Amino acid sequence: MFHSSEALEDICHVFYKGTIPCRKITIYDIEEYIPFANQWETRWEHALDNIENVDVKLMDVKKDKIILRKL
Repeated sequence: MFHSSEALEDICHVFYKGTIPCRKITIYDIEEYIPFANQWETRWEHALDNIENVDVKLMDVKKDKIILRKL
C-alpha cells in the first residue's frame, strides 16, 4: 500500500533527478483513497510530516500548496 508521504517523496525524487523537465512545480493537494469510506482525503500535511528522503529546505510550503524549485 502506498501512502501520501511516499507519493510526495516519489514526485520530489523524479523532479530533482531531472525527469520532469521544468524549473518549478506546484503541488496543490495530495490525497489518499480511503477504501472503507469510499472517498479521497486530503493528506498533504501528513505527507510533509512523514517524508524521510527529501530535503525540506528545497520546498516552499505555503498554506495551500507546496512549491518545488530547482537551484
